[in-house]
Amino acid sequence: MFFYTGFRYRPTRKHKLSAATGITATTVRKLPVMKTARIIKRFGITTALLLSLFTAGATVSANDIPVAETPDTASAVTKKAMRNNEKDRPAMNEEITIRIGPASYSATLSDNPTAQAFRKLLPLTVKMQDHAGNEKFHTLANTLPTDASRPDKIRTGDLMLWGNDCLVLFYKTFSTSYRYTPVGKIGNPSGLAEALGHADVTITFQSAKQTSP
Repeated sequence: MFFYTGFRYRPTRKHKLSAATGITATTVRKLPVMKTARIIKRFGITTALLLSLFTAGATVSANDIPVAETPDTASAVTKKAMRNNEKDRPAMNEEITIRIGPASYSATLSDNPTAQAFRKLLPLTVKMQDHAGNEKFHTLANTLPTDASRPDKIRTGDLMLWGNDCLVLFYKTFSTSYRYTPVGKIGNPSGLAEALGHADVTITFQSAKQTSP
């Protein structure tokens, strides 16, 4: 409790003196001008400190104000995050669809970095050239990671990468001395050779979850 000549002020619990300055902003505002001046002189309160007392809590940074998120904004952000997560997660033997004209085949991607990088290119429609009467190939615009090895045998329906950018789809079974990196394999390649023919052909590779064009 503080007593002053000609004026008595009893601070309430709400207006107790602060530990740092010995007086709160509310107390200063309630005192007469002369008494306030005496207190300022007694406690050594500076003008800058007074300004900080009166303005404390009044200034709010724009970054502290929450931005209302509309349903449309939330939906767009969620969909974008889902698409990014879908592309970035490991291939894990994911199913894809290979379309050749009216025919379509289900293939399983290999569980390796090459297949994961290839999946990020989907959907992909390319014109593939025939080679040696047993394969179709296309040179990709992007290189893919490789881990090439010589397979015991090439089998109908194998989807391979030769080098780091040549995608190859085989439609016959035979032995080879070349080295390839597995990308995937068609589960049931019945009729694949007939669908591909011996000329150049346009083929679409897409995730089984993607809508057909």
